[in-house]
Amino acid sequence: MSHPGEYYSDYPDAVQAPALGRPWVIAGPPGVGIGSVGSSLCSLTGWPYVEVERIIEHEVGRSIAGLVSREGISLVTARCWSRVYRAIIRSPAACIAVHAPVIASEPRLQEILARARLVYLDADPAALHAHLERQQAKSPGELAWFGRSAILRSDVQRLAEECLPVRAAAHEVRHVRPDAALRTARAIFRDLT
Repeated sequence: MSHPGEYYSDYPDAVQAPALGRPWVIAGPPGVGIGSVGSSLCSLTGWPYVEVERIIEHEVGRSIAGLVSREGISLVTARCWSRVYRAIIRSPAACIAVHAPVIASEPRLQEILARARLVYLDADPAALHAHLERQQAKSPGELAWFGRSAILRSDVQRLAEECLPVRAAAHEVRHVRPDAALRTARAIFRDLT
């Protein structure tokens, strides 16, 4: 039997990760894996982690998809933004995961850029569409940002276009495979250390 620490020997301990001088906001189009990348990165670094959608789901006791069908996308987006802003102010050394459409308006984007490092996760639209179709097959009705149960390529393209201001303004853009969150987190971690 191997020593327990040998499994992680390729990755430095979390203590070796640099401390955050200001929050990191990880954003991208829905389905790209911001939550998985954010949580994996924070597991590797030891940084505090805030996933905006999970906080809201916990507060209201329903899924984001249920909230969108009840309140509408614009109210859910506003609710998400208030959580992002609160996390940036209250947790100046945290990694915050949020979908790019939440921060795509000019005033919100400028606020993020002034207070945080913005990392944008980008994916090939065809790969993202295929990934979302697989997700939809596993969990029907859970893809709230699309506003319908069937995901069309045009929906993915529309959301990608809505995210363009965030992508253009980001401090860093990472091209990812939607189903390879841990690989992306490890690559970011390697670049940090």
